[in-house]
Amino acid sequence: MRLYKKLLNTVMFVLVAVFSICVFSANVKAADEDMVAFIGISNEDWSVQYFYGADNNTEGVVSTTAEVTGRGQYTVGLDFTGTEAGVLSDIFFWAVDIKNGEQEFSEDHIIINEIKVNGETLNNVGATYTTAENNDTRVNLTNPWAKVAESGRSLTGTAAVTPNPVNVAEMTDIETIEITFTIGAGIKFDLKDPASLVSKAYLQYASKDWGVQYWYNGSEFEGVVVETVDVSQYFTDYTV
Repeated sequence: MRLYKKLLNTVMFVLVAVFSICVFSANVKAADEDMVAFIGISNEDWSVQYFYGADNNTEGVVSTTAEVTGRGQYTVGLDFTGTEAGVLSDIFFWAVDIKNGEQEFSEDHIIINEIKVNGETLNNVGATYTTAENNDTRVNLTNPWAKVAESGRSLTGTAAVTPNPVNVAEMTDIETIEITFTIGAGIKFDLKDPASLVSKAYLQYASKDWGVQYWYNGSEFEGVVVETVDVSQYFTDYTV
């Protein structure tokens, strides 16, 4: 009888212990994946390409990535001088990605501050938007498979953005690329949801000496008080 009670007590102890472990495990949240910003790119024949973590990256491409820890400004880059050709001959696909970025930035927008190719700043970059690529956060710079931005996040909520904001037609023999960007609040848009197509109106200005200025680009300008307004209807009065 005593042996039976001991066995019963032992079984009950094991069951309680297992139950406790299961409950504890169910309530432990899996650790978030590291977030890494990088430039993804390829030329037309895919003989030179780079995508963070890929097995078929071209030998000799040197990537400058950035560990992303939250909103703020980051710089990423690529150097092709160590490849067999010494250059990226042309650009077929080009994007800025944040690996695992959607776990934290699913409501945010990546603002492109500056793009340098071979040390020269690109001008006339079109309006960009941010979208999810699986669990990654992406800004397309040129994407041959996308012609229209159907949904995503933009700085002002406007859908007047493009997946091909950079004209790469004349870009050849690229040795280096450097991109500086800022992660900030975004506004969602969806062409299939008219209610989401709300744009933000604002004033931008600068004094002659640039001592006083304001640009709606995610930066902070000391002493400037800004009033913006959401624009959602035609033929309606708004004040900014």
